[in-house]
Amino acid sequence: MSEETTPIKLKHKDGQEYTLDFDLDSVHFAEAQGFEWDEVSRKHATMIPILWFSAFRRYHKTVSRKKD
Repeated sequence: MSEETTPIKLKHKDGQEYTLDFDLDSVHFAEAQGFEWDEVSRKHATMIPILWFSAFRRYHKTVSRKKD
């Protein structure tokens, strides 16, 4: 049984809109980066950035992490 996620839309200060969402590829990417659900509460400083970037990456693979 598949579950749908609800995308989160964010607007950058320059007016560009970005969408955070997951698909199978973004979940695989998060796991390859070391993300583990069981570790979120214990290692939130490590796990949350991986989770956030993986959700961002679904629609914005070419956007640099360094964008201000």
